Amino acid sequence: MIIKPHFEGLSTSDTSTWQATVDDYASRQLRPMLQAHGVGNGVLHATLRRLSKRQHTFEAELYMHLPGKKIITATARGEQVPAVTERAVDRLFREAKRHFAQLHGQGRDRRTLRKQRLDEIEQRLAALPAPVAEQSRQGIETLLQQLTPVATRELAYLRANGDLPAGYPTVTDVVDEAAAQTRAAWKAEYDASKVYQQLLKHLFKAIDHEVAAVRPYAEAESIDAEVAPDAEDQAEAMVQEEVYEYYQPDDSLSLADVLPAADTQAEESAPEKEGEDTQAEELAIAQSEDEQPDGPRRSEQAYALNVVKALPIVWRRALLLRAFDDLSNADIASVLEVEEAAVNGWIDQSCSFVQARLTDAGVPLPTGHAREVVLTLLQTRR
Repeated sequence: MIIKPHFEGLSTSDTSTWQATVDDYASRQLRPMLQAHGVGNGVLHATLRRLSKRQHTFEAELYMHLPGKKIITATARGEQVPAVTERAVDRLFREAKRHFAQLHGQGRDRRTLRKQRLDEIEQRLAALPAPVAEQSRQGIETLLQQLTPVATRELAYLRANGDLPAGYPTVTDVVDEAAAQTRAAWKAEYDASKVYQQLLKHLFKAIDHEVAAVRPYAEAESIDAEVAPDAEDQAEAMVQEEVYEYYQPDDSLSLADVLPAADTQAEESAPEKEGEDTQAEELAIAQSEDEQPDGPRRSEQAYALNVVKALPIVWRRALLLRAFDDLSNADIASVLEVEEAAVNGWIDQSCSFVQARLTDAGVPLPTGHAREVVLTLLQTRR
């Protein structure tokens, strides 16, 4: 766990050992729990401020980002810095424990829904005549190796944006579901190209099911309505303590997951990291090592892949299917189940966006239409 300390109204003597104090208290319960959930490299933002010079009142304020686009916070006040720090860390631990318990419950529900979908697919597969079942198995067998890098790339981008937690679903999960769906709806007249499009279509639908299951839903509340009292706040008030909970956006909201090489058979999860340079390099691993461009060109391509992360999901899918899978606009439209004109517009706008971001960052680009420039950069090989 990385601790980023901040100080307000304090002298050097007050701040010299505080980061070590926070680290000591966090190492007791908070850090082991974060490591157990795969976020041991998370960033803890810690602020210590003096509220009153005369009364020597201190306030410790902690917050950090967790999987599921969650920010947890904790605040404590008092006259002794160690005691204030210990209370704040304990409260942050309770918030993190509550959030991980909620994620565990969501994961259990998602697995139940997925099992129901797979059971329904298995029933449809069992109803297929034996010759058709064998033909469908042979028809997709050689295409699964081509589908796996697409699944790897898509899951990594969604995890980088916090739309999916680490670890589930795995690449194998979504590829197997896409294969089963394609076999269950098998049509003998499809050639290999059409079968691959069907695999892509069912792959994205399987992933979209998981994304939808993760998203939190709640009824809208009027901003003028009186907020109901929180039980924990009331308990804290009874011991003359206060907890301030708030949502504070931060540049580390976008956390990138490591993309394995395209020829990797099993998906490997890695700790979430902070910083655009790290994210760009991780996303660039989407291509196998023997396909990476050299030197500055690789760095430019890595930055472009990181910029792609900011695109809407369907725009990104259209752009990368065009760049990496060499599908025509008509084929992409069939996969995404939209009009060809929409795909053409998405790719043009995506390329314009990526080109503008690269220009703002000072990346030297050749002159030409945005589509040609960006697609050429993304498709760069040794």
